[in-house]
Amino acid sequence: MTFLTIPDNYAPVDGRLFYQFETGGESLDLDIKVIDLLANHVIGSKRIYDSAYGEIDIAPILRKMFAYSLVDSETGTSTSYGLSKRVCVEVNGERSDVRIFMAVDIADSSSSCVLGLDDGTQRQIAFGESEQIFFFAPDGGTVEVTAEGNGVSDRRSYESQPDESLQIFYIRPSDFPPQTESINVVFMLPGKVASIEYRLVRRPSSARRMSWVDTKGIMRFHTFPTCSPKTVRFDRERIYGPSGYVDIDVRTETLLRLVSDFEPRARVEKLAGILSSRFIWLRDAGEWVRMCAVSAETAIACDGSLNRAEIEVKPVSRDVRL
Repeated sequence: MTFLTIPDNYAPVDGRLFYQFETGGESLDLDIKVIDLLANHVIGSKRIYDSAYGEIDIAPILRKMFAYSLVDSETGTSTSYGLSKRVCVEVNGERSDVRIFMAVDIADSSSSCVLGLDDGTQRQIAFGESEQIFFFAPDGGTVEVTAEGNGVSDRRSYESQPDESLQIFYIRPSDFPPQTESINVVFMLPGKVASIEYRLVRRPSSARRMSWVDTKGIMRFHTFPTCSPKTVRFDRERIYGPSGYVDIDVRTETLLRLVSDFEPRARVEKLAGILSSRFIWLRDAGEWVRMCAVSAETAIACDGSLNRAEIEVKPVSRDVRL
């Protein structure tokens, strides 16, 4: 069995991942298996009858296996095995070369070790908020964090172990002294250095922190300063009996309209990506709640060169009360 085409290592699963193979001219029944090597488990299969050639796109099989999670972890590094898979394709008992596929597009990691830097290297965060930064460090490295404020400097170092899986750095300002005004995070990996500076700000009581996964698979964060009054929508099921109509089930939904600050248009367009995201969370009462977008489009208000986005969301679970 000869494998003619194999996807590139670290390829993202949002595109096609084609394997093509041939028997060398002899027509055979081809038993194809997609194997997760970490779990040593067959995650997909296909059979082609009486053929000397075959192909399979394994991207749809892998997409449904990736799992995003959002937790308030203390400041430090962690490996996210749920966002990468080490697999091979087996045809009639013969296996292809091993490949690692990612839920995240790491194409921009060729120039930087950190993903999502298009959100800017200078960001704002409040003392009670947190953020996750994706980075790729197959050879390991160090993350240096410096918190400064009121003449006090707190420097800490976190080691990143060599790993071909995607890694996450958690930043939580509450882990640093209360007088902290800025936090500088520097990723130092072999041949690559990148940094992000956070300025600590105060948020109004109406502010809501959101996170979502964009089209590249990167987790984004943004705090909306305004959350409009809640709208409750009722769904009622009724049956007609001897005494007339009777309600048998009444369900409610809580709708939230979130309004951003006036931002540059490029930033507002990124916020509009919430509408197409399959993974959306809202920070409420100290917990991250899974949400989904309600509006089919974003209302964008303009003021000169600045724009403001308005987005409507609701909890995925009907039982959630915000």
